[in-house]
Amino acid sequence: MNKKYVHIALACFGLLILFSCNSDEKKIVKRPAPSIPSQQTEVLRNDANAIQIRLNNTNKVMIEGTIVDSVQLKSQLRLAKRQKGDTATVVLHVKGDTDFGMFAAVHRTLDELLLEDRDSIAQLRFKTFYDNLEGSQQAIIRRKYHLRIIEKMTR
Repeated sequence: MNKKYVHIALACFGLLILFSCNSDEKKIVKRPAPSIPSQQTEVLRNDANAIQIRLNNTNKVMIEGTIVDSVQLKSQLRLAKRQKGDTATVVLHVKGDTDFGMFAAVHRTLDELLLEDRDSIAQLRFKTFYDNLEGSQQAIIRRKYHLRIIEKMTR
């Protein structure tokens, strides 16, 4: 009689293991939805108000439809910033065969214009140059006067 109970116990144990391994029951785990940023920058979704710069394999640059060379680059970028706003996003259209020297010159000129803007605002507001300001004062200026560049590459 003992053997009979042992065989029944083993059979039940085997069935228990079989059903627990092959169970098609799926557990539903609720995860919180990913957070959506509360404020997306309008400029990144719509670049119609951005400064459009086009580069190719020549030493000429097209800024807002006007073709300029490296000598006119800074004055034309300054004019475009005045027309579109000091904090306008820059959309840089680059081709695969773009001359790196001109690409670097555009970036360098944009950085120079940004530093000039920051210095002039620091002079007006704090009566000193931007580099001489404390960290909190620089942060106030950086919050408004910063550089956003979107690079779009075509092959």
